[in-house]
Amino acid sequence: MEYDDLPPELLKQLSKRTAEDRIAAVIDKPMVVDEILIALWRRHKVAYKRQFIVNKLYRMANSGRIASVDGRKGMYEPVDARIEALKGDR
Repeated sequence: MEYDDLPPELLKQLSKRTAEDRIAAVIDKPMVVDEILIALWRRHKVAYKRQFIVNKLYRMANSGRIASVDGRKGMYEPVDARIEALKGDR
């Protein structure tokens, strides 16, 4: 869901899920943190602090919203990609 066109008064009333929604929207393949930061800037023109994004990615991976790539520190992928990879292992 896009929030860019909403007025500030309304944004203050919404839950703080916008960063997670934006992160989930830009992760369309396995990506490292640098790539995610760049994609967030290019798509939403928002410069998040690296530590904020790293914390969000960690929490999103733990909740199952995105997946951490096995054996690759700081790399995340959409959950759909993980499901397809598991199907291929059968």
